[in-house]
Amino acid sequence: MKRISFLFLFFLFSLVSMSQTAILMVHYGTNNDARRTKTLDAINALVHQNTGLEVRETYSSKMVIAALKKRNIQKYTIAEALEALHRDGYRQVVVQPTHLLDGIMTGIMNEAIAPLRHKFDTIKVGSPLFSSVETCQKMVDVLTRSIPVSADSEVFYVGHGTQSMANAVYSMLDYMFREQGEGNRHVVTIEGYPGFDSLKKILQTSGHQHVVLVPLLYIAGNHKAEDLDGEWKEELERAGYQVEVVQHGLGELPEVQQYLVGQIRQLIQ
Repeated sequence: MKRISFLFLFFLFSLVSMSQTAILMVHYGTNNDARRTKTLDAINALVHQNTGLEVRETYSSKMVIAALKKRNIQKYTIAEALEALHRDGYRQVVVQPTHLLDGIMTGIMNEAIAPLRHKFDTIKVGSPLFSSVETCQKMVDVLTRSIPVSADSEVFYVGHGTQSMANAVYSMLDYMFREQGEGNRHVVTIEGYPGFDSLKKILQTSGHQHVVLVPLLYIAGNHKAEDLDGEWKEELERAGYQVEVVQHGLGELPEVQQYLVGQIRQLIQ
């Protein structure tokens, strides 16, 4: 009888605890409505579907928040979202970023969370996508399977790039492709190193005329449109290359979505 009572009380405690648990998805954000629907809205819905918990979102880019506000689209900062969860009675929060690197944006996220931790029993924070050698290898495998490549083509996965040391992750990903024998797959960046000049040198050496540009971005938004579909493609085509630009970002890949869901499930346990 005592054992049954204990199990019943434990069950009730678990129900109460879960009812006071919320998930906060931290996105950089985007002005692109179509891509927001296919990536950010999609992962928010998938997380709710797989956990049954309250799922809210926040944008870490104040610039994107301000731009959307002018269009009467309300998005919250990390601090605003946490304050709202506190007011609504949530005691445990699982924070999961969709950032790719443990870099500048992750630092901004952690700085925003720190002064509000005392308002909750627990705040657990998940890791960015490229946060360990193991996860990088998994993503390289996913990228290799998702983009077929012919022997006379060069595929370039194009990341955002950063001035922090987190940028070294791109070189590690590039090396992993080499190690797998994928010599015509490369990783370059828009704002970091290696960049567009490195891409052109690779093409000059290979002699191949077919180029595939793949957004190594969670959202294939403005950077895809302005840089890959814009300046990069135009310059390469003027130089005589045949250029193909993949139109989706990492956030639209089912394997990436399931990885994020798995991370959140581990944090909930």
